[in-house]
Amino acid sequence: MTTRVQQRLEVLTDEELVQQAHCGNRDARTLIVERHMGLVRTVAQRYRGLGLPIEDLAQEGAIGLLAAIDGFDDDRGAAFPTYAFWRIRHAVTAALTEQGHVVRLPKQIVERRTAIAKVAAQLTATNKREPSVAEIATRAGLSPAAVTEALGASTPVASLNDLVAGGAVEREALIADAGAPDPEAEVVEHEQLELVKAAVGHLPSRQRIVVTHHFGLGHVPETLADVGRELHLSPQRTRALEQDAFRRLADELEPAAVAR
Repeated sequence: MTTRVQQRLEVLTDEELVQQAHCGNRDARTLIVERHMGLVRTVAQRYRGLGLPIEDLAQEGAIGLLAAIDGFDDDRGAAFPTYAFWRIRHAVTAALTEQGHVVRLPKQIVERRTAIAKVAAQLTATNKREPSVAEIATRAGLSPAAVTEALGASTPVASLNDLVAGGAVEREALIADAGAPDPEAEVVEHEQLELVKAAVGHLPSRQRIVVTHHFGLGHVPETLADVGRELHLSPQRTRALEQDAFRRLADELEPAAVAR
């Protein structure tokens, strides 16, 4: 890629680069891949130690990124990073389901967990708090029992005796620490927060300031009144901006607008 071509492409948004890639521009395709390989590595790291080497997870994530470039349609209303996140995550979890040697989650459980995470992120952004199981179930069209089952599904371990007998794992290390945090819950919570942060980044500037300052996304949380004073806005106008931001976030985080 020549310096002039690179400079011309680097000023384009992700969505514009993808459009160029759809028209056969190989340089645009290369640049959009380079921009989001960090996201691929981040997702791969979260699933490290679940049956596939990190190199394989990153490779599967890269395949998901390429699929996101090919399948992205900005008419759906989702920003490309949001769409790419779910395509990358889907590719990684699918690889674990089909190829993982230590952890094998049924494909329907993986897919259901993914759908639940999407709904939970949307409800968190809308309601400004963690949703209950009942709220998630209602929005996802599932029974509360199905949501609980998916989130609490056990993870079968293959060849456990072989691992212990071969000295690869100490038996004591296989005993769960009751006081330790649930890794799955931590992953889901972190992914929800990252998805919300990405969506907030696409808000108009004043809406973004209101949300990030009020809820402490990278800042010390402030009252809505304080945020309004900083922006020289009335309390009514500040709250209106916040409500507009919530509507935009709900639209972007809508499960139907991201990867199926």
